[in-house]
Amino acid sequence: MRFLTKKTSIRNGFSLLEILVALGLVTLILGVVGSTTFSFFKGLARVSAEIDGKDFIVVLTKYIQSQQGCQNSLLNLPVPSATEQNLTIKGFEGYGNTTADIRAGFQVSPRLSIENMTIKNKGFPAAISIKNGVRFHRTIAQIKITMRTSVASGSIPLRDYIIEVPVLQKASPLSGQIDACSVEMSIEDACVMAGGTFTPPTTCAPAVACEFKGTAYGCWPHTACPNTNYPSTTRHTFSAAAEVTTPPSSMCPSGGVPTSSGNVSYSFLAAPCDKYGVCTNYPNQAYFYICLKCN
Repeated sequence: MRFLTKKTSIRNGFSLLEILVALGLVTLILGVVGSTTFSFFKGLARVSAEIDGKDFIVVLTKYIQSQQGCQNSLLNLPVPSATEQNLTIKGFEGYGNTTADIRAGFQVSPRLSIENMTIKNKGFPAAISIKNGVRFHRTIAQIKITMRTSVASGSIPLRDYIIEVPVLQKASPLSGQIDACSVEMSIEDACVMAGGTFTPPTTCAPAVACEFKGTAYGCWPHTACPNTNYPSTTRHTFSAAAEVTTPPSSMCPSGGVPTSSGNVSYSFLAAPCDKYGVCTNYPNQAYFYICLKCN
């Protein structure tokens, strides 16, 4: 005898709707992964470009603040005004073992270029400086460098970098041009700033009796003076950029007046490093002062 049984239908494969849903999910996942990957590599390219830019600025700063670099690039130019003017730094050496003129459009690395480079007066009143018996007006020239890095989607600007260089023009009559660079403190400058009378070649007659009260130092623009140690000096943190040129009397103990004795450029690595293991290298300046109390 045959018995009729209820058949169970087993369906093999997927319906068209299920395939479309699956394809949609896969496309969505690939889109998210692709977007995240692109953003990661874009950010990594920017970080790499910023490191290259800071390394370049450190080397360029040392060059333009040297007598040779300043004379090659700034001598006989008009004295900087409050208006930014385009600038070319000439005969630059030391980066990539090449000698080149640095201006807008210069390719620092395959993905990093200079977008703009200008010079202007920082804005502080001119000070009197004496060299070899000649009176000069000493002003601070500010060089601003804007860099741009290229990425897959185009290019993006990086932050501006500022380099400051003291420059001189003859005082009588005013020449209107940069006649000399003042990247180092001269004996004449130190004598005049201390209120003395300078007689070439090396004699300084003080106007009044002065008592030595010690030395002081501070750093700018990174005021913490990281990785530096100057024993037997008073450490001071600048509270404003203007104090780099005109430091407050509080820098010196017991009523001493700070008189600049020079400055030095250096760089330091930020700590801790970021999550990608990248440590930022910052350029900085240490400023040194002699403290005198004159009666």
